Amino acid sequence: MTDGGAGVGPESFRASGRARTEWSLADVANGLRTLRIEAGQPSFAEIARRIATVRAERGVAPAEQRPARGTVYDCFRTDRRRIDIDLVVDIVRALGADSTEADQWAQRCRLALSRAEAATMVTVRNRLPMQRTAFVGRTEEMATALSEMPGRSPGNLPTTPIWISGMPGAGKSRFASEVAQRLLDAGVVAQFRAVELRAFAAGAPPADPVASLDALLRSMGVAHHAIPRDLTARVELLARHCAKARFVVVLDDAVGSEQLGALLPGLRNAVVLVTSRTAPDPQTRARHVGLGVLEPMESLELLRATIGTSTIDAEQDAAYALADAAGHLPLAVELTASRVLARPDWPLAEHLGPVRRRQQALRLDDAVHETIDLSYTSLPASAQRMLRALAGAPLAEPDSTAAAALADTSDAQTDLETLLRHHLLNDAGGDRYRLHPLVRTYATERGWEEDRASARTASHVRLEDHLMLSAWAASRSLAAESGGSGRFERFTESVPTLPPDEAREWFENHIEDVVVAAQHALGEGRYATVMALSEGCAWWLARASRYRHAVMLTETALHAALSAGDTTGEALARLDLGGYLGLVGELDTAEAHLLAIPQAHDAATDPGFHGSVANHLAGIAGERGQLERAVRLYQESIDRHRCLGDQRRTAAAFVNLAYTYRMNGQFDESVRTNLDLLTNGDPDPWIRALTLSNLADVYVALEDHDAAWDTAREAAELAEELGHAQATLAAQLTMVRILDLRGKHEEALAHGDRALAAAHDLGHPSNEATVLYELSAVHRHMGDLAHARTLAEQALDTLADVDDDYQSAFAHSHLALIERAEGNAAEAAEHWSRAASLLEPFGGPELEEIRAWLADVRSPETH
Repeated sequence: MTDGGAGVGPESFRASGRARTEWSLADVANGLRTLRIEAGQPSFAEIARRIATVRAERGVAPAEQRPARGTVYDCFRTDRRRIDIDLVVDIVRALGADSTEADQWAQRCRLALSRAEAATMVTVRNRLPMQRTAFVGRTEEMATALSEMPGRSPGNLPTTPIWISGMPGAGKSRFASEVAQRLLDAGVVAQFRAVELRAFAAGAPPADPVASLDALLRSMGVAHHAIPRDLTARVELLARHCAKARFVVVLDDAVGSEQLGALLPGLRNAVVLVTSRTAPDPQTRARHVGLGVLEPMESLELLRATIGTSTIDAEQDAAYALADAAGHLPLAVELTASRVLARPDWPLAEHLGPVRRRQQALRLDDAVHETIDLSYTSLPASAQRMLRALAGAPLAEPDSTAAAALADTSDAQTDLETLLRHHLLNDAGGDRYRLHPLVRTYATERGWEEDRASARTASHVRLEDHLMLSAWAASRSLAAESGGSGRFERFTESVPTLPPDEAREWFENHIEDVVVAAQHALGEGRYATVMALSEGCAWWLARASRYRHAVMLTETALHAALSAGDTTGEALARLDLGGYLGLVGELDTAEAHLLAIPQAHDAATDPGFHGSVANHLAGIAGERGQLERAVRLYQESIDRHRCLGDQRRTAAAFVNLAYTYRMNGQFDESVRTNLDLLTNGDPDPWIRALTLSNLADVYVALEDHDAAWDTAREAAELAEELGHAQATLAAQLTMVRILDLRGKHEEALAHGDRALAAAHDLGHPSNEATVLYELSAVHRHMGDLAHARTLAEQALDTLADVDDDYQSAFAHSHLALIERAEGNAAEAAEHWSRAASLLEPFGGPELEEIRAWLADVRSPETH
């Protein structure tokens, strides 16, 4: 079933033969529609009333019992990108489902959410793939593709995409790469990008169009939180980036025109090459290049380039016959050549017998299936097993260690090299391997025929165990390097020792594998595995500021814990989600998770657990300007951890408390707390870097610029050594302010660039906004008011979608200073008035300073 297809009710959910992991959000919505029809088409208002009754029966507070009619209606829309699982379950109950059926719906929703999240993971490459075979033929098609290309002037790039279509195995991606290479060589374009749209990628949904747009923007250097929420604005941002450089962009393996709707308008300033198994529909403006099979002479030339001229010319008739048996399909011809190379002592004519005897219609195109089958049967048994294992894996591009786990072998490299040599596997670079979709289809079929279901499941379990052990090994290595993580661990397995540098590299290279494996394990009901994967990565995800992956992985773990009835797992997942979401500005959702931690959680297993909850809640209170509450909660966290002798978590809470003192204008308390940390606190260099950067900021507020500079420089050096983006940001910002005060504006801007890079790494819009308005101040002091205004307005725009009144107030204040410098007293007063209103809950000296400026600009003498 495809998204948006026919309705699916409760019975058809159970009866469908489709894999359980393939439910989409549209399927869920269609299922709700059918369920509503079966219930007599009650109105959405009536459904909301019934939900209130259902919730009242289980003790939900009266104010939270009845959802809005529009909220209920939204659950029936097939275009939703997210759903509220609890609300869907309540709708199902309101429409007459029993508890068992409601639980089944909850599981379907979790699977659909996982599938929707998988669709948002899009690969964009900025290098042409390595080619193992020569490009031959396609002279007329190449002429068509290049016919409207200009010289080196980017202003004359064609405005319509080149749509390359053809049957599977026709060499569409290879042709697109050749076109791109020729354009790069001729200087028509300067940069390359390829977006993998996965129309026919087994085991993975087609790439989400909007996520593909975002991934393409990020590949061009746009930070995640600098991407506008409005789709039109995103499209225009992409168009502007393409206009700055001459890009050729390959949109590889597209479903059809619909998948490209969000991409093509933004790529109007680039050369666009689309590959698809289907021709463009009549409504799509595109220059169509259809690829059929090769001409016989072209097939012979491909065999010459692969096998060798002397071999082919010595038996030209047999070579023609082999190419003809391969259907002159490029993939089939190349695989035939690899089979010939595997038996160099056979005359070409002797390869014809097996081909002709086995020619028959199979699931793939006859020629392709036959050629793959002949190559497969010539492989050693271990390589055959490896191919089947790779085809059934949830990972699109496993590395050699994952391949070894999947195939249960200690000599994976030999099997991988064999598959590469036979052109049954592609080298994706960086010890990663990718199957051609046709080969994956063939090998998956062989797996179903040759391997027991238990063996296929065991392969997946081995992969999950491999990733789980590796994640915990890497996590423990990095934690030991810094003196311990301070986290409660349920995972008790012994793990191999891993040097810290290798541990960091493993996480960087494998975190997406972990996310995909966890989502797959969730769909298969291996809930303990999901939670172990999440908990093993949690500490690194927080330290590395990889909040997008952290949220996806931890949400998957939460679904697993809820499905398993594991209250400890639920508590740990909600604790981590509360921390991650608070750091990215989603304060309400973060707080909801923290407050929803089940009371059944046994705190005795982790005595410091509730201290960590208090620490996260304090951070949320501080972001909201509830500083007294934040201080109280931090003190509670410190007291709990200190009583337990937990130096790590005590120090972390002290760092946050010192920062809150600074926000509240209690500078002496902040200095005392920071200095005490440096003298008597946790020896972890990570904590030390953050403490130094915070202390430097307080020294600036106290106008002790020499102390601020020395402290910030020490913090910056340590942070750079550690890769500590948060401390780097704070230290570099302090250095920007001091250099600006000293009139060293160019140096200030250089440090501002480093701060901006750190803000991009952190991915929180508030951090980026802070850097922007500080750079605005530097340009204002340089007399460049136009640039200063642009930066301050960018800061305000960056904060538009987050709940951060504190930073918004400073952005308004910087705009007010610019207006005053330009003689616009009324506009300045408006911005300062807004800033004072936003800062009111926080108090502190900054508020008093803004009020003074506001009074001054409103005084008669000013006018």
